[in-house]
Amino acid sequence: MNRQRIWTHINCRDLVKRFSLQAIACLKRANYLAPFEWKILYNLGLSHLHMQQYASAFSFFSAALNFRQKDPQLFMLLAGNIVNTVDSTSIEWLIEWLQRKHNILNMC
Repeated sequence: MNRQRIWTHINCRDLVKRFSLQAIACLKRANYLAPFEWKILYNLGLSHLHMQQYASAFSFFSAALNFRQKDPQLFMLLAGNIVNTVDSTSIEWLIEWLQRKHNILNMC
């Protein structure tokens, strides 16, 4: 088993036990070891979303979307993340960004 998988498994154990900061630290280490693995970015986004760090969650979800552009669950999490930030300009910016970057039309 390679190192990034070990750090990802440690993260899952820590997140279940509610050690969220340790989980984020393990995932960041896994991301350092395997920067092009979309699952690590996805899990980092989920961990930050759990910690209510919405800006960080957005950056990791959008980075995961760069690797996995057709994943509807990533789009759903990204949209749910933006809804938690009550800023309407951010929502408008996200819709424009999704239309421009991923050719999604008539999303809302």
